Amino acid sequence: MTVPAAPLEAGGRAILFTLDDNAGTNRANLLRGYKGVAINAERVAALGVYPVSGDIENGNMQLTAGTALALSSTSIPCQGLIVKARAANTATIYVGKSDVTADTTNATGGYPLEPGESVGVPCSNVNTVFIRGTSGDGVAWLASID
Repeated sequence: MTVPAAPLEAGGRAILFTLDDNAGTNRANLLRGYKGVAINAERVAALGVYPVSGDIENGNMQLTAGTALALSSTSIPCQGLIVKARAANTATIYVGKSDVTADTTNATGGYPLEPGESVGVPCSNVNTVFIRGTSGDGVAWLASID
């Protein structure tokens, strides 16, 4: 994710997060601009809120046997993406770097996705994320673009 050097200035867009333990005793809010973080109404830190473009890019990828395939053959700068294995897949799909293997090898074994499962991937470009698995199976992806 590319993060700007300075916090968002007035008038821009930002993300607002609220975390709550359901009982309301430990609540934290991330607020616009320089407002800060508050826990139980006590300000504990100042923060900057960074812009999100709001634009998305999407795609699908079908696997061929024995190869790791990039989710995109072209450069698509992004702020992260979601990869979802197709529900009709017959086997596990593995998500990782260009050397991803379809197994649990320590150095290269990918993140396993069973049919219908999804995972969020922090990355700066869609073409840096690879999948591997059974020929004919595939994934859909959705990226938040810069």
